[in-house]
Amino acid sequence: MARIVIRNEDQLNEALDRAIHLAGSAKGGDEERELNAINAAVELYEQSLAVTAASGRGERKTKDDVPSGTGSE
Repeated sequence: MARIVIRNEDQLNEALDRAIHLAGSAKGGDEERELNAINAAVELYEQSLAVTAASGRGERKTKDDVPSGTGSE
């Protein structure tokens, strides 16, 4: 499976819609792998938004400063 990249809010919404569709998929299958890839892409997108916002305020953020918000930790 190709890596999923989210660059804007429209792509985020598409990814979240797909994740909802995939929720409850069988463990270990292609659908679960796709759901994990979507999760990673959403986390990365959220981190990029936090970094962008911080840079506009003259702050520096590290990945440890950004909550993942996935609930899977």
